[in-house]
Amino acid sequence: MITRPHRLRAIQVATFIACVNLGTLALLVGAGVGGASAFWLPGGLALAVLVRFDRQAWPAIPLAAFAAYFVATGDWLLAIALAVGNTLEAILGAALVDRVAGGAAAFRTARTVFRFVAVALVVAGITATLATAVGMLTGSAWTGYGSVWLTWWLGNVAGLAVGTPLVLIASTTPIAMPTWRDALRILEGAGLFVVLIAVGLIVFGGDLPWNLRTYPLDVLAIPVLLWAAFRFSTREVACAAAVIAGIAVWGTLQGFGPFSRPDRTESIIMLQAFVAVMGFTAAALGAVVAEHRQAVASLEQLETTDPLTGLSNYRRLIEMLRLELTRSRRTGRPIAVLFLDLNGLRAINDKYGHLMGSRALVRMAETIRKTCRSMDTPARFGGDEFAIILPETNEVGGYALLARLSQKLAADTELPPLSMCGGLAVFPRDGDSPTLLLRAADEALYRTKDAEAAGRRRTAAIEERKTGAAS
Repeated sequence: MITRPHRLRAIQVATFIACVNLGTLALLVGAGVGGASAFWLPGGLALAVLVRFDRQAWPAIPLAAFAAYFVATGDWLLAIALAVGNTLEAILGAALVDRVAGGAAAFRTARTVFRFVAVALVVAGITATLATAVGMLTGSAWTGYGSVWLTWWLGNVAGLAVGTPLVLIASTTPIAMPTWRDALRILEGAGLFVVLIAVGLIVFGGDLPWNLRTYPLDVLAIPVLLWAAFRFSTREVACAAAVIAGIAVWGTLQGFGPFSRPDRTESIIMLQAFVAVMGFTAAALGAVVAEHRQAVASLEQLETTDPLTGLSNYRRLIEMLRLELTRSRRTGRPIAVLFLDLNGLRAINDKYGHLMGSRALVRMAETIRKTCRSMDTPARFGGDEFAIILPETNEVGGYALLARLSQKLAADTELPPLSMCGGLAVFPRDGDSPTLLLRAADEALYRTKDAEAAGRRRTAAIEERKTGAAS
C-alpha cells in the first residue's frame, strides 16, 4: 500500500523530472528577448500538479525551474527569478483556481474556463515582473523592458493555456476500454490527428511555395479544433491544441509560417499570442460542447425516465413494449407484462406525510430494479402503479417474479412496511398491442385486489363471529 509520504515523494520526483525536461526543451528550441522562453510549458504543468495532485509538491517547482534555466543559459540570477516566479505562480494560481474556477474541474464548464483564463493572465505576470526586474538590474533589459516583460508574460500565459488543460483534463477524464464498436471512432481519431499534423506542417513547416509562407494561414487550425470538439471529448481537444502549439513553436523559430518576421522579438510575441489564444479557445470550445452534450443527455433522460424513481416512464414503456412485440412476432417467443400496485400509499401519506410516501415509491422501485433481469424494462406507470415488460417470459415466469418481489418487500425492515399486489398479461393470449396488453394486465391486477379485499372481509367476518360467540 502506498502511503501519503511515498505518494508525495513520487509526485515531487515526477514533477521535477517533467519540468526540467520540458523547460530545457523550451529553452533549446529558442528564447526571446531578455532570455524569455517562447513557450514555458513547465509553468502550466506545475500549476496542474498543485491543483490536481498535492499542494505539498511545490518544492519540486523551484528546483526544476532553476535547474532547467541555469543548465540551458548559465544565468543564475534569471534562473533564481524564474524559480521564485514559477513557484509563486503555481501556489497562488492553485489557490485561485480552487477558489473561483472549480479546482481540478476547471475545464468542465465554460464559466470556469473563463475564470481560469483570468487567473492565468494575472499570475503569469509574477515571473515576468521578477525576470524583467533582474534584467534591468543586470543591464540586459534596461532598454526595451516593455518587450522583455511582454515576452516573459506571454510565454507563461502560453504554457498555462496549453499545459494546465492538458494535464487536468487527461487526469480527471476516465478512459474506457475500447471495444470493436469503437473501431470506427478510433479510426476517425487517428484521421483527425493525421490531418492536424498535416495542417500544422503546411502552415508552420515551410512546405508552401515561398510566396505563401508568410500568409495568415494559421486559421486553418480552427476547423480541425472544431472537428475535435464536436466529435470527441475535451481530452482530445486539449491534445489537439498541444500538438498544433508544438508545431507552431517549432516552425516559427525555424523561420517558417505566418509569424516569421525579420524582428525575432515580434515573431515570438505573435507566436506566443497565437498559442495562448488557441489553447484557451480550445479549452472553452471543448467545455461548451461537453456542456451541450450533457444538457441533451439530461433532456433525453427526462423524456424517458420517471424523475422520482429513476425507472422508465410511460412514454418509454410504450416504446419498449412496441419493440418487444415486434421482436416476439419475429421470433415466436412469449412476452409477459406485469402490472404492480403499491398497497396503502394513501394511508402512508396520511399517517407519515408525503415525503414518506415518496420514499415508499422509491423503495418499491429499488426492489423492482434489483429483482428484474437486465433485459427487462421496469417502469412507473403512474401514481402508485408500476409495470414491467418481461421478454421471453411466459405466465409461470411472470408469477414467479411477482412472488420474488412480494418476498423482498416483506423482508424489507425499513418502516413503514410495504406490500403489493400484481396482475399479469401474456402476448399473444391477452392482446396483440401495447394498449390491449396493458389493459389486460390492469384488469388482472384489479381482479387480484378485489379477491384480496374479499378475503380480508371474510376473515374480518369470521373473527367478528368468533368474538361474538365468545362473549
